[in-house]
Amino acid sequence: MIILYGHPESGHTCKVALTLELAGLPFEYRREYVFKPLPRLCCWLQEIRALPRWRGPQDLLAKPS
Repeated sequence: MIILYGHPESGHTCKVALTLELAGLPFEYRREYVFKPLPRLCCWLQEIRALPRWRGPQDLLAKPS
């Protein structure tokens, strides 16, 4: 049996579930909290969020002041 992990707010999961249902394939749906950061990534995410935002090519062309 196929185990489908997903979150109700994930459009990708809904599409896969619909495809499996239409194909007549049995599957089990297990809800996962995808919007909750994983503990092992918390430090890494904080470092990334602390970096200045890149707004686009103009940032590469701008002269430092």
